[in-house]
Amino acid sequence: MGGNFAGRFKAEPNTLKYNLLSNLPITVILVLILSFALTAINVGFNEVFLMAWISGIPVSGIAVYLVSILITPLVGKMTQACIKKNEF
Repeated sequence: MGGNFAGRFKAEPNTLKYNLLSNLPITVILVLILSFALTAINVGFNEVFLMAWISGIPVSGIAVYLVSILITPLVGKMTQACIKKNEF
């Protein structure tokens, strides 16, 4: 998903531009789902829910995007190491 998105902007794999762009789609999805769920748990479904949810999106968006940028390369390296380890 993220790779296709980055490819639309002519970003080459293993570049900073590619990493920044490829993390955007998953960040948007995670932010919307997690902020919705946490707002529902903390505020409940009442008259202030929509405003509380919308106001939490920018803060959670920044946090999720930064974590995604930092974690994605590490997870990719760990995955490649596991794949190479299990090759016969």
